[in-house]
Amino acid sequence: MFYIHRFFLLFFLAFLSLEPARADSVHWGIAKNESGQIVYTERHSIFLVNGVLQKSETEYYDPLRKKKFATLFSDYTRSLVMPTYEFKDLRTGYREGLRYSDGGYVVYFQKPKQPEKTKKLKGDESIFSCQGWHYYLIENLK
Repeated sequence: MFYIHRFFLLFFLAFLSLEPARADSVHWGIAKNESGQIVYTERHSIFLVNGVLQKSETEYYDPLRKKKFATLFSDYTRSLVMPTYEFKDLRTGYREGLRYSDGGYVVYFQKPKQPEKTKKLKGDESIFSCQGWHYYLIENLK
């Protein structure tokens, strides 16, 4: 009997470890075209550690929120205004982003069924990436 209880306890703990991290804040956005029709909706989740932004995840959905068609993952641990990120178009397989590698930033993109193309940035001062521009404006327009 002890082994059965132990099995269920281990199973339960394993199940909990598979649960995704809960966002500290979630915001929904709606994108409309010039005619006012909804083109897509987005779910933006932010994750904090001790009140400091660490990462964000944006999921893009069709207008009825039935099908996710793209994702954007941003990591702010290196810089709030220049997060590393990856955008993926789930419909086509296209992806692009910014990563930190070998002491510098590298931009990249990859079209479906083609090799990834990369270019190392020459400097990172006064450069913003992805959603970093948003956080730069918030900090500097107070």
